[in-house]
Amino acid sequence: MFKKSLFALSALILCVCLAPTAWAQQKENGGPGARRDLLRHRPLGMHKPLGVMPKAAGQSIIPRLRAPAFPSKNIKVYDLAHYPGGTWAEPRGINDLGVVVGFGDIASGDMHPIGVPLFGPNAWQWFDLGTLGGEGAGSESYCMGVADTGLIVGSASIPGNDIIHAFAWTPRSGILDLGTLGTQSWAFGVNKSGTLITGSVNKEPGSRARLPVVWTREVVWGPRGLAIAWKIHELDRTGFEEAFAVEPWGVNDLGQITGVAATSDTVCVPVLWNPLPGGKGWKLMQLPLPADPPILDQLSQACDINNAGEIVGMIVTADWSAGYPLLWKPVVPRWSVYHVTRLTTLTGPEQGLAFAWAINDSGDIVGESYDADGNDLATLYNAKDPIFIKVLGFPGTGSYAMGVNNNHIAVGTYWSDTIPPSMAAVKFK
Repeated sequence: MFKKSLFALSALILCVCLAPTAWAQQKENGGPGARRDLLRHRPLGMHKPLGVMPKAAGQSIIPRLRAPAFPSKNIKVYDLAHYPGGTWAEPRGINDLGVVVGFGDIASGDMHPIGVPLFGPNAWQWFDLGTLGGEGAGSESYCMGVADTGLIVGSASIPGNDIIHAFAWTPRSGILDLGTLGTQSWAFGVNKSGTLITGSVNKEPGSRARLPVVWTREVVWGPRGLAIAWKIHELDRTGFEEAFAVEPWGVNDLGQITGVAATSDTVCVPVLWNPLPGGKGWKLMQLPLPADPPILDQLSQACDINNAGEIVGMIVTADWSAGYPLLWKPVVPRWSVYHVTRLTTLTGPEQGLAFAWAINDSGDIVGESYDADGNDLATLYNAKDPIFIKVLGFPGTGSYAMGVNNNHIAVGTYWSDTIPPSMAAVKFK
């Protein structure tokens, strides 16, 4: 029912050019979770119908191993469900204080950026960040990341609903429009210290082209004295000037930024921006891909990075016959050379379909993997052991994990045939 309503984007597709189509299909299918295909993370076309594991003709999916779930005594599950009065919700980030942020519908039915703290005096009390003026059918407003300082970033429709701008939110300032270098902008990530925001801009209405940007924090004089302002900078695209989309996502406190460069509808590659000495910008480099098995047309991306410079992402064949989580580790100072390792899946290290979405500073990696029966399940990996994998134990019949903090709490989405996408968190240590 609900999971069948989530339509597939089986090739690299940008949300801005698909928004009208996606809305039409969502209304036809009636599934609130279809909204997530318009958002980064699960970014740039890395979406498949839930509960269906693609495979090539004649390919067996009999597992070589079965990963165990954590014993129930070793985990604690926080079933957050959705915003009061709403019907569905999905998280995209969690900070070390246990504040979960994401998006979902509120009582009016509009999609809003929302969040909920797991701990403290306001534990389990949902909050609504509001919008940049857009409301009603066609508007999109969502959170994508939260810093340990309480800064939350995301994107929201402005009045008229046709244009989206990146925003930054704090309890003191409320929601602030981060502006754009063109017509639209999106914010995808923020580092733990709340000093650097990643995103992209679209310079021409209706264009699929996305240019990579960051916002840096500055202290300025305002009407009430000193205030925080955000300055936008276009990132280096050397080597990918002709790519129709280059987008940054993950960012650490060292100023390293991960992302993807899309060179065609069937090829995208993982990239990394390293900060230059003296604060003189960033230099772009392409991350290596596994040599075995050789993959020509492929969708690959680098999704997140921790403060040790370790990066996680995935590679998926263009026909969706296989996909693997990837881990990159720096091997020289200044991060100019990386080694890539292919992680395992729930059906074994040589087959299957799985993604890695986030990594914490301890090397805990969270994501999802299809099992031998075609079920999509939230999973845990580890940077120290490429064949380590466990099912995280989210509620529902299907799930995926999108964020993890340094206190070993993973956040993600779960669902079933009778439950629409809902938020949950799992403490696994």
